[in-house]
This record gives sequence, C-alpha cells and structure tokens, in this order.
Amino acid sequence: MTAAMAANGDLELLEPIAEGGVGVVYRGRLGATPVAVKIVRDELSGSEPVRELMRTEAAVLRALAHPGIVSLIELRDDGDPILVLEWLPGCALHEVGSPNLPLGRALRIIDQLLAALACVHDRGFVHGDVKPSNMIVDPARGDRVTLIDFGLAAAVGVAPDRGPAGTVGFAAPEVFAGAPPRASADVYSAGVVLLSLLGGPVSPGVGSAAPTTRDLGGHPPRRGALAGLVPGALEALLVDALDPDPQRRPANAGVMRAKLRAAIAPRRRAPRAHATWR
Repeated sequence: MTAAMAANGDLELLEPIAEGGVGVVYRGRLGATPVAVKIVRDELSGSEPVRELMRTEAAVLRALAHPGIVSLIELRDDGDPILVLEWLPGCALHEVGSPNLPLGRALRIIDQLLAALACVHDRGFVHGDVKPSNMIVDPARGDRVTLIDFGLAAAVGVAPDRGPAGTVGFAAPEVFAGAPPRASADVYSAGVVLLSLLGGPVSPGVGSAAPTTRDLGGHPPRRGALAGLVPGALEALLVDALDPDPQRRPANAGVMRAKLRAAIAPRRRAPRAHATWR
C-alpha cells in the first residue's frame, strides 16, 4: 500500500519514520491531531497473511490499556489494514545514549518496560519483539518509556501460523526452535535490553540475518562475570532472566519486576533505640 493510497479524508501521511518486516510507519495527522500511521509495505499489499498480522496487532492493542503501551486510535480495514496510533514524543531507546547508561537511569527505564510487559502478560499475550528500537523514551518527561510495535504479538501458548520470528540477539533461544510463545521469552528479551544498557556482553548475533549456534544455545553471563557492573543481587536476577531454559527464568514480567525491585531496594537500617525521658 502506498502512502497516497492510505491517505484518506481526514488522515494525512507526512513522512516515513520507521520500517519493519511487514509495515511502514509514517508521521501523520488525523485532522489536527498528530498520529503515527502503520501501513502495509508496498510489495506485501494484498497479502492475506500480512493483513491478518496487522489485524492481530490491532486486536492486541485494543485489549491493552496502560500508560506504557502505545494506544491504538483506530483501525481502518478496507483492503490492507491501516493502524492509526498515538504520536509519541521522544526517541527510540538506542538513541538516548546507551550503552553504559548510569545504573539508576537504566533501572528506571527497565522498571517501566517491565510494568508495560506485566500488563501484556496479565492479558494473556506475549509481545514477541522486545528490543531498544521498540521502546520510545521521552527524556523531556523523565525518561517516560512506551512499548511499541506489537506486530509479532501472540496469545500465550498459541503458536502463530507465521512460524518462528524475532530479532536475533534479543529473542529467547527457544523462539527460533519453534516453541509456543511464553511470557518468559519476553523476560529473556528484557534481560538482554538491561544488559545492553549497562554495557554488558550482548550476543554477537544482534543484527544478523539468522540465528547463530550461540544464539540458539543461549549463553548467559556466568555469576561473577558482571562484577563491578551491577550489584550482586541484580546480577543474579540478570543471570536468571537470561537462562537458556525458560523454566528457570522469572515466569513473567510481573515476577521479574518484583524481583528487580527487591534486588535494588536499599537495606533498611534497624531503628535506633530511643532514650527514655525521666
């Protein structure tokens, strides 16, 4: 679908701002309101499987309501579907100075990501493509984080017809082995994001066209490998989140967020005894 074909009545497409496997996202206007508009790539126009992917993305977004998740304004479904989404100020996470962010800033960003993913998991879905380019950060609003691009989202445990899909280096190893989508796969990806923010050793497969043996086998950092990079309790959580066995990871984002907060909570000092007045 061309931008000219998508523009209709009160919907105006201005310039492309992002491109994925099946769609192109434009900055646009719906009347006087700034919006983001996702349309099907020209060469995939008319493909029914692609149309279903777009409709599935819209259905998932309709089921979610969270300040850390992009909002669907409307779906226009006359031929190739058109997703009209809220416009998000800010930039993708990888454009805000990572890697090697200060620990406090990285943890605030990941805490927001996990809060959004907890909503996704509580509603029975898996995002399927958690990575820095799918996280919009607005430094003007205290690094507010919004999770975007639900094009690979699926119901928990229901293998999609499209087959395995994900971003090499961020997707969990079982994803490429064809395992049904589980919340623990998003947990793995969130762990990789945090590790990358802190300048940790991320798989060399990031950006590759296909998963490598190392990607499929899953090689998390050993305990002690991140000494000096993160506190010990946080290192243990990272190692668990990046475990190649999904059964040994935190079960979902809500569990990981609780563990994260416990790992970084300052130890409370025992209250001092008060003197007794006579």
